[in-house]
Amino acid sequence: MGKSIADLVENADDDMGHRILTMYGRKPPEYAVYGTDQRVKIQYADEPTVASRQRNDMAPLNPLRGEITGWIDGWRRGKAERRADAARYELRVAGALVLALEGDTATAQGLLAGVRQDILSERLARARAQYVVYALGAAASVIVVALLMSSSFDIRTSPQLGDALALWRGAGAGAMGAFFSIAVALHSRTVLPDLQWLDNALDALLRVAIGAIAGAVLVGLIRSDAVTISLGGTDPASWLSVLTAGFVAGFSERLVQDLLAKVEVKTKPPTEPSVTALGGGTGGRGAPTSVAPPPAGPSDDGEAHAHEGGVDHCLENITVEEGEVTKDDDLPPAFGGVAKPEGKGAR
Repeated sequence: MGKSIADLVENADDDMGHRILTMYGRKPPEYAVYGTDQRVKIQYADEPTVASRQRNDMAPLNPLRGEITGWIDGWRRGKAERRADAARYELRVAGALVLALEGDTATAQGLLAGVRQDILSERLARARAQYVVYALGAAASVIVVALLMSSSFDIRTSPQLGDALALWRGAGAGAMGAFFSIAVALHSRTVLPDLQWLDNALDALLRVAIGAIAGAVLVGLIRSDAVTISLGGTDPASWLSVLTAGFVAGFSERLVQDLLAKVEVKTKPPTEPSVTALGGGTGGRGAPTSVAPPPAGPSDDGEAHAHEGGVDHCLENITVEEGEVTKDDDLPPAFGGVAKPEGKGAR
């Protein structure tokens, strides 16, 4: 037989063998609410019939109790500050449970919902602080690498390294712009609770990485004349313009994406090959000879195209032998001709 309500006191064990650390409320023989190292627990009435009714009345509260227990589970075994937070929330949960055992289940459910929301808000606040730390660490790492790489370039001896120097500066400025964007829009940014810290860390690192890449890409587009950005009267090749362009690219997530969508890649049209034929030319038997394209015929409107370059293609100054001339009587009869106009005004 289990223990009665009167047997439950602090530092004693309950029916499950858990040590009672805090007694929040006890009303023998009806109920007892106490805390262990795991969660806030309830000992129902000694009378089985009353205990069964109490369990039915408390059933709607169990989902909220389970969520709250899960949210603060790690705090009970953490640092002193975390244990104090867990104890504070458990005191509020115990008060709501006592109220429900007294018959006001609806009010108790509202109180537990408020406890759950407060815990979630605190978790999100801690997650945002972690997010900023992750993003700051990632941005600082990119900037340090960019400074180290930039310091190794000597454009006085190798002028071609100027582009590489500008790209690294753009990447560092892009990482700084991405961190500034994160800091400005942190409250409106979707951040998961600190229990999912790995997802938050990956999101922060990815955002900074995108900003660094965007800064380098924009600087590359500017230096290759694919994109023109005016920054007042500043020389586009100066280090100040490079850092500004990289910072803007890192701050705006869609700037480089929109610019890349508008960049046109122009290619030189292929040269038309010349048409050649074999044989019959001045270059000797079998030598390739250029064949001129045939003259253009009449267009659809009946007008003939003009000869190119004013060249007359009619044969002239050619001597014809007497035997090669065909007499008019030997020619075949002609067909067609121009019809004579009729009516008034005909000439």
